[in-house]
Amino acid sequence: MSAEAAATEPDRRAVERPRSDPSYLLLNNYPLTGIGDFGSELGRTFAAAGIPLAYEETRPDGRKETAQLARALRWPGTLLANVGLTAWGASGPRNFAGFAALGARIRLGRPTIAFVHNPIEVIEVATAGYRIDSLVGRGAHLATALLRGSRLVVFSPSVEEVLRSHYRLRADLVTPIPCPRAIPAATDEPAQPPVVVALGYLSPYKGHAALPGIRARVRAPAHFVVVGGPHRVLMQDPAYRAAHEALLRELRAADIDPLGRIDDPELDRLLARTAVGLMPYASTQGGSSTFSRFASAGVPVVAPRLPLFEWLASIGAGVWPVDPGPDGFADGVERLLTDRTLHRTLAERQRSFAESHDWPAFLRSLRQLA
Repeated sequence: MSAEAAATEPDRRAVERPRSDPSYLLLNNYPLTGIGDFGSELGRTFAAAGIPLAYEETRPDGRKETAQLARALRWPGTLLANVGLTAWGASGPRNFAGFAALGARIRLGRPTIAFVHNPIEVIEVATAGYRIDSLVGRGAHLATALLRGSRLVVFSPSVEEVLRSHYRLRADLVTPIPCPRAIPAATDEPAQPPVVVALGYLSPYKGHAALPGIRARVRAPAHFVVVGGPHRVLMQDPAYRAAHEALLRELRAADIDPLGRIDDPELDRLLARTAVGLMPYASTQGGSSTFSRFASAGVPVVAPRLPLFEWLASIGAGVWPVDPGPDGFADGVERLLTDRTLHRTLAERQRSFAESHDWPAFLRSLRQLA
């Protein structure tokens, strides 16, 4: 399942089923986060391809960290490091220890592929949802710097530029977040009223707070739905919990249906009937598996004119960029709901984009790096 979307606990049996001694070890972020769900899908892709893969998963409370890092340090094959800056929870020392172990492995010359989703420099403090002071910032910067010498994979040109300008590092692969398997379009009549979906865990930078204002400005008939639950780590913060509950009340008052997390089959059924994907982001932090999920369903997306979405449009994705703010988003949604030709064109682009950037293609690129 895509990261950011309505994730469920992964089936670890589908992640680690080695048929012989595996050459790859995936050190994965804990699930119910964008990064962790990305790694879970990567594990399933290895399994589907019949490629043995050993698996370790971090925990937000830091349990078993020492054993995990010892295994990663000793692993003789290729280590796939899919960990974020809070992979071991809210503890700065625990997370720094994790990256220090990765750095030690790399300095020993052992093959390592690191996925860099969100270096600290691309995170906007005002919309991150958690506190980033100068000490945290310096520690996070040093943690990413410790990945020097590994093969680096990033998911947007913005992150590639940050690595180059702030770390003097070169990305070995720049690619969109891979798209899951195609979701067939619904065979019955289109949903009436048309469904507009905002997808992904509820975090300030995703702009869910703007949805009531957008909904109020859309004149065409539409059923607005929000899919996704709270961020697993951010829910430890009382201020975030209070803001989350307030947001749910505001969405319901605006006639927007917050579904929370739903499982993959239910999400597929919803997206098959969805007319417009709405991503009212205030900022973007690396790539977006939410966008990839929309693409796999052939759902055109209304998104702000931010570098990530402009790049996706430039490489063939079906995105309609708009000016940030409720007026711009509402105009974009209205346009896609009423202009059938434009909607059809963008839907076709989304499916073509998803076919070109699916998980098997991503796995082939990874194996070329190893």
